[in-house]
Amino acid sequence: MTYALLLLAALWPLGQLPAAPPCQARLRLSQEGPLLTLTGQCQSLLDEPARYHYQLLVRRRGAGGQSQNTQGGEFALPARQAATLSTVRLQVTSADSYQARLTIFDAAGRAVAQDSASQAGSPR
Repeated sequence: MTYALLLLAALWPLGQLPAAPPCQARLRLSQEGPLLTLTGQCQSLLDEPARYHYQLLVRRRGAGGQSQNTQGGEFALPARQAATLSTVRLQVTSADSYQARLTIFDAAGRAVAQDSASQAGSPR
């Protein structure tokens, strides 16, 4: 089964991200049957440690209704290291749709990195 993943940067704008971001946000997706696993990660691009805050927002709509899950928290990121921030699992069929967005904020609350993915459900 093939699932179309689309970047949502144009659909979920956050304003302008920095030209030289201090880190890179990544959403890793894996699918086993109807179970979709989304893992939010952050990779430091700095030569010194830093503190951040993240938000992972996942919206799903299907035959059984709709749901929304928001996770977030503060984390410290060592220089040039990566961290796994959060994992969300949900049941998704080809007829379902979902949108996921991971946003990383600096200590001042400014968005510095983001990644997103989506699937537009196909009619049955």
